[in-house]
This record gives sequence, structure tokens and C-alpha cells, in this order.
Amino acid sequence: MGLNSEIIRIIYTAVIEPIMMYASNTWAPATELEMIRSALSSLQRGFAIKICRAYRTVSLTSAMILAGLLPLDLRIREALYKAKGLSMDYLPPEKS
Repeated sequence: MGLNSEIIRIIYTAVIEPIMMYASNTWAPATELEMIRSALSSLQRGFAIKICRAYRTVSLTSAMILAGLLPLDLRIREALYKAKGLSMDYLPPEKS
């Protein structure tokens, strides 16, 4: 039977994500490296699959969407922007 998927989500958001986000402002530029993004994605994929109770053959993107999680590299970049007081406007302005 295992743990309820909501309990796994709580464990991820309350324990795993804060550990990975700790001092992320200092190593945020390293998320540009494919090796770092791959390691973060690998960790997050396992939890996303357990949260949405999918088969292990499901893609990372699908598992993340179904689990309702944001990629860690984006969360780290968001924390860096907040710390530096930079704008987080990712979308271009609408043309009228």
C-alpha cells in the first residue's frame, strides 16, 4: 500500500525542497550546467512519480505536471531573483 500521495507531497515540500533550496543563492549559477540540472531532475522525478502514482516509464515533464511541482532549477532561479531584487517577468509584454 505505501504512503498516501498527499503525505509524500508534504514530505517533499516540507523536507526535501527546503534542503535543496538552502543557500541556493550562492550556487544558483551552477544550475546552468546540464549535470546539475540532471541531478536535480532525477531527485525530483522520483518524488513526482510517487506523488502522482504513475509508472516509472512516465516522462519527467508529465510527472511534474501531474504532481503539481515546479522544477527545482526554476525555484532556485526564482529565489535568486528575489534575493537580488530582480524582476521575474518571464513573459514578453502583450502587443495591442
